[in-house]
Amino acid sequence: MISFSLTDRSRVALTYLVALAAIFSCKPAVAADADLDLSFGLNGIYSDAFDLGSPNTDLGFRLLRTPSGQLWTLGTAATSASSKNLALTRRTASGSPISQTNLAVAGLRSFGDAELDFIARVHAGVTVDGITAFTDESTLAVELDTDGKVYVLVAARNSANNNMQPFAFRLSATGAIEASVPLLGDISAAQDSGVMVRLADGKLLAAVTEVVGSNVCDIVLIKFQAGTFINLDTTFGASGVARRRVPEGGTCAILTDMAIDPTGRILLTGFRYNGFPATDGVLMRFSATGTFDTGFSANGFAPVPAVFSYNIANAVGVQPDGRVIVAGTLTATDGSFSNILLTRFNSDGDLDGSFNGASAQRGYSIPGSGGPSTRSFGYDLLIQGDGKAIVAGARLWSGTDDYDFAALRILGTPQIFRDGFE
Repeated sequence: MISFSLTDRSRVALTYLVALAAIFSCKPAVAADADLDLSFGLNGIYSDAFDLGSPNTDLGFRLLRTPSGQLWTLGTAATSASSKNLALTRRTASGSPISQTNLAVAGLRSFGDAELDFIARVHAGVTVDGITAFTDESTLAVELDTDGKVYVLVAARNSANNNMQPFAFRLSATGAIEASVPLLGDISAAQDSGVMVRLADGKLLAAVTEVVGSNVCDIVLIKFQAGTFINLDTTFGASGVARRRVPEGGTCAILTDMAIDPTGRILLTGFRYNGFPATDGVLMRFSATGTFDTGFSANGFAPVPAVFSYNIANAVGVQPDGRVIVAGTLTATDGSFSNILLTRFNSDGDLDGSFNGASAQRGYSIPGSGGPSTRSFGYDLLIQGDGKAIVAGARLWSGTDDYDFAALRILGTPQIFRDGFE
């Protein structure tokens, strides 16, 4: 029989308590789903510089995932103060670099690569001068069909009445215009406002902002049958077209992105001016037939809150659990800095207070060499199947014009970290 003295028992008890304390002190810590995913790139972020010529302004606007899982960031790289090249970076799914490409694009041309040809056409836009008299054109949205054809949404300024006219085009695999249609006739559209997505059934959905009167606008959604800009989907809206007055006084909203949730509902994001140049981010949800979803926030319309006056919502995505993430840029009222801003909403349109641990928003600054004046911009968003979110954009490296491509990935869903190194 083993006997213990009081001293021995005390030592055993003390050892036991110390062991319990150690166990509880090492309990798993929960990382907020807004935290950077440290397994991506370098500590959750990556950046790419082209530096082709002063002012070295390299901006990443579009994020694509290829069938092989690569991440392609498309944008522009300045070669001088007045010229830009098409710029493309390729990275692995984990954010490791593969290659960079930059090419001068003059009109529609072939690069001998199907996906690169598509990207070049995004950059080059479409010449519509032969159809009607336009003096100013800009590509608003592009979608690639399974047959290699490209659908392009273009805003063009009519030289006769100075109105912005959105046109939709279908291009062949060689870049030739196969079909085109004006979306609003002679009615003026808000400048730089237009988005488009190809749906799972092959149909194409476009949305533009129609200017009705002084600071009064309608959102116009147009749905086409698969493979055409000629035949409208008459099951949508009124014979293929749905018009909805922007809520809250009818203020004009500049559309920047569109997403479709798992039930077919339509999410639109953008921004509106609140006493120029101050801006507010906006998020709207429509039913699959084009009516405002009254079960979403306030009558289908949710403002994207911001601490400062300059808040632009540039992209929207839906996580697998139905929650909605809006990505954009938040700029200080005095203009001293800009951050990438992520805001998450529950599926009913209410702000998700569990995002970022206890807040629905989080700002991200990707540092450069510019110190406190560093600027980071969020332009595009991609939601992975596991709920992680990747935001692509740009960050200021130094000076006032030296920008680099930049991207970050957040966890998206709570994860358990056992020792802080996973």
